[in-house]
Amino acid sequence: MGKTVVAALLISAAVSAVGTVMQMSAQKRAAKAQARQAQEAAAAQRRAEAAQQKAADLQAARSRRKVLREARIQRARAVQGGISQGIGIGSSIVQGAEGSARTQLAGTVSFLDQTRTLNKLAATEFGRAREIAARPITAGSGLAMFGSAVSGIGGLGMSLSGSEAGQEFLGLTK
Repeated sequence: MGKTVVAALLISAAVSAVGTVMQMSAQKRAAKAQARQAQEAAAAQRRAEAAQQKAADLQAARSRRKVLREARIQRARAVQGGISQGIGIGSSIVQGAEGSARTQLAGTVSFLDQTRTLNKLAATEFGRAREIAARPITAGSGLAMFGSAVSGIGGLGMSLSGSEAGQEFLGLTK
């Protein structure tokens, strides 16, 4: 009867080992599927960011056109005001008004350009951060599978040493 118990324990150990291997294989497949899904999500995020950047670029171009249009209107008003008051276009008053309008225009365009540059930089850095966050951490899942296998082997040793036949098989009896 002792040999039957030992044989049963060996079969149990083999089934346990096969189960552990199958579990490790399933975990690897799940990790690969999760990595693939993370890559697809990151690609979709990049496409969304590109579309958002395009919309921001269009808005910046509209703002720039609006500023230029307003500067032209200011200049025309200054010239018209000078002419209606009998002041020539070459007078210092009209030239001062034109210079002021140009200075305001340059400042506004410079601000728009800086804002656009900073928005692009922020979008790039957020994209990098999302890509890093989307990368799977494979070392941790590998260690978890190894721990599961070691735990299974430890459990097998405990069941073998817990029975008389197991102790005999392990050589623990005198």
